Amino acid sequence: MRRVVFSGRPSESPPVGMRTYLAVSGRGSRFRVWRRAWLLLLLSCAGSTAVAQPHVDPAARVQKFPSAPAASVENHVRVPNLVGLNVLTAQERLAAAGYTMKFQSLYRADRSKPLGEVVAQTPKAGTPQVGGEVEVQVPLASIITGTGLAGVDATREGTGYDLDHVTQALISNGSDVVVRHHDARPSGASAPGDAAGDYLEPVNGAILVRAPLISPDALVGNYLSYVACSNLLREHQAAHLPSSLIRLDDATLKNEIVLCALTSEKQIAELQVGGQPEAPRELSYYFAFALFPYQSVDFHRPAVDLTPRH
Repeated sequence: MRRVVFSGRPSESPPVGMRTYLAVSGRGSRFRVWRRAWLLLLLSCAGSTAVAQPHVDPAARVQKFPSAPAASVENHVRVPNLVGLNVLTAQERLAAAGYTMKFQSLYRADRSKPLGEVVAQTPKAGTPQVGGEVEVQVPLASIITGTGLAGVDATREGTGYDLDHVTQALISNGSDVVVRHHDARPSGASAPGDAAGDYLEPVNGAILVRAPLISPDALVGNYLSYVACSNLLREHQAAHLPSSLIRLDDATLKNEIVLCALTSEKQIAELQVGGQPEAPRELSYYFAFALFPYQSVDFHRPAVDLTPRH
């Protein structure tokens, strides 16, 4: 066996890691064949391992997907188009799509459009929005709006108020309502607990109905009040109820009473009556009112909430 020198001096006991090499170093080509076989085996194992690994493109980037609500807003949920629809139909369409309606009555009427037609909306149609509020704008529905004053003393003169022609008139000449004082509860009072006091009375075939579902804060003459009054008066007529006398003593500037009337000329009127307790008796009550056409088309009960809000 040949001697191998480590660190310049002979070694009788070479390191363990070298023994295999020393044992075969004298056999020449046989060692080279053995080493080549081991290298091929190692390369084969390494190749099979690489095939088992998934292919990864280092240039690929992580794809970001939008969240579910954002995707829904962009692709599915958009504010529906309400312009041109009747406001009650628009409210039903909004409710079906998961929205709520905010009703905005304009201060002017538009006689070129049917009563109750939506002329504008916010947000606009097609706006991505999941739920929430949509405001619709509707022109004023009334033909005439105005104000009037009435007092108990006027009945002594035989005068009342003509809603059809927006003026005071003789009771015998077309007045629709008068204010009269009663020393005891009169027949036809609207509430069982009514007692003596001042009453607003219908005359000449007019009909009066109290409208508790219409808010005194609402704009007089708006379309929803028109629908509410139409329904109340139709139900009153269908039930063949006598016309009501409305007690006014509780009506003040801060506590208005809302009434619906069918006038002597068969038009619909909405009245908001308030009191002026310190004024002269002949001007003790005032009212704001709106006059609507009495159409033959029946209204379905409004889907919007007409409950007074304070």
